[in-house]
Amino acid sequence: MIIFVISSIFAVFSLQFFVINLQIQSLNRLIINTPISLFSKAVYDLNDDLYFDVYLLEETLNDYYVNEITKYTNKYEISYYFYNLEDHSYCTLNFCKGVDITISCSLINNYHFSLTMYYEARDGRYG
Repeated sequence: MIIFVISSIFAVFSLQFFVINLQIQSLNRLIINTPISLFSKAVYDLNDDLYFDVYLLEETLNDYYVNEITKYTNKYEISYYFYNLEDHSYCTLNFCKGVDITISCSLINNYHFSLTMYYEARDGRYG
């Protein structure tokens, strides 16, 4: 009888671990494979230099992430940190050269998952 109880507990924990692992893999794929076209919509050429339009980028990515993340969890937070490339200081303008996007969410049993991706607006024609 004790063996049955122990094996049942082990099976339940294994199943929960499998579901959490599956959700993490799906969220990783979702975030890492964010379509580049979403970023290219918000890139502007000002004086032969590329910049992200802060408001357009946030709006576009929020629409995408909210539609996709809700398939896996209802508790999530998306934060943006726009910065200058030269010194990585906070950018207060409407057009910035770099952004880091942090997505945090709670999965089963309040397991916390967080991932940060960094993107920079650069001209790739010259290497």
